[in-house]
Amino acid sequence: MFKVIMPKAGMTMEEGTIIKWLKNEGERVQEGEDILTIETNKITMEEPAPGDGILLKILYKEGDIVPVSTVIAYIGEEGELSDVSDRKTEAPAEVRQPEKFEQKIEAPRPNKIMASPAAKQLAKESGIELSLMRQAANGDVVKKKDIAEYIKSASAETQADKKGNVCENRVKIEGMRRTIYSRMSKSHAEVAASLVTIQADVTKMLSLRRDINFDTGRHVTVNDFVLKAAANTLKAYPAFNASIDGEYILMHEHINICVAVGIEGLLIVPVIKNADRLNLFDISGKVKSLVEKVKGNSLLPDDLDGGTFTVSNLGMYGINHFTPIVNLPQVAILGVCAVQRYFSEAGKSTDGMNLCLTYDHRVLNGVESAMFLCHLKEQLEKPLGLVL
Repeated sequence: MFKVIMPKAGMTMEEGTIIKWLKNEGERVQEGEDILTIETNKITMEEPAPGDGILLKILYKEGDIVPVSTVIAYIGEEGELSDVSDRKTEAPAEVRQPEKFEQKIEAPRPNKIMASPAAKQLAKESGIELSLMRQAANGDVVKKKDIAEYIKSASAETQADKKGNVCENRVKIEGMRRTIYSRMSKSHAEVAASLVTIQADVTKMLSLRRDINFDTGRHVTVNDFVLKAAANTLKAYPAFNASIDGEYILMHEHINICVAVGIEGLLIVPVIKNADRLNLFDISGKVKSLVEKVKGNSLLPDDLDGGTFTVSNLGMYGINHFTPIVNLPQVAILGVCAVQRYFSEAGKSTDGMNLCLTYDHRVLNGVESAMFLCHLKEQLEKPLGLVL
């Protein structure tokens, strides 16, 4: 008999949500055949059957949030499940379900409401429960005028609702949005975030980029140049290629740059592994491949794990300055802004691009952050070194 386990798809994954069972209890499945869809804290993925057999028992329903390494189903042959009565035979797992918003309604008090005959008659004709008049009565007998005033007040509130109130749609924060919500809240609460900004003259870089794309037929982007320059700078300033682990700082040997990719209201950060060992064209190819995976929802857990530094580019939206949020447990993040054209009094034009570095002041300081940006600026202003 085979156990279907909630997989640990990545070092940071602690739980997964069962989105959909693709097979029903009693159906025969083959090894490697997808049997359910799981949403992790980063991606949505299909989980294959670990062996051939019948899906004997499903232990957790769709929507359940289950800790990793928990048995969620059994596959085997008829009769093999006799010694497994329920999920309690395995290590107990705390199953969470999406929270629901509930409105608490105070139960009516048991004491009787006293009302005059005329008040009772008007309340009956108007469909008003006398229990609603408890506050108006204030311990006294409810009179006809109390009922009339209540009707008038309720009518005024209804008219105000019709004029001023806007119907709102409540959307539950869940899935990857829930992960982003939690991580950004944690970053904002814990990180001593500081921002430094510098402008690089990218005139030569843009000219070189145009020549490369024209001569080779490739499509190297501005961001590709920035990623290569960032990889070189991280090698020169390894303190920025680090992460926080409790009371320790982990200095990473490998330079793995996360590239922020926005899609359908979400921000996904796939990782370019060993970016410092790749040339400009390798980086360009890696980025394109990862972006296609994001769009096709085909990212693997390994594509999202191991990041040591993040680059977020909003330049394509014309943004000239922003404060990126540190992607914990990393210690810094680079924001890339739009290219702006400037003209001198003599009419000569230059292209400038702002670079915004948010760093965790608990482990880094302003001087070394300024030096990091100066090195990055120099790399971009001498772009031939990024190609050779």
